[in-house]
Amino acid sequence: MTQQEVAAEGLTYRYLQELEQGRRNPSLKMLHDLADILDVRVVDLLDVGERKTPVKLSELDVKPPPRGRKPKPRRRTGRQR
Repeated sequence: MTQQEVAAEGLTYRYLQELEQGRRNPSLKMLHDLADILDVRVVDLLDVGERKTPVKLSELDVKPPPRGRKPKPRRRTGRQR
């Protein structure tokens, strides 16, 4: 299908160009609508490749966020310096 043919189904040609160029991010509804128009699955529209090896979460160098209270923001007084 050409962009013009897809646009004829209710999407604008400009919007499709911006999607392809990565300048716009479609909503979930838009992904669903586009998948219906193209007669494909939503996952087929996403850049999701298969991993050759599984990710071992225990080996990732990810630190959890610190626990505790967040510092309170300073309040402004009526006088400014």
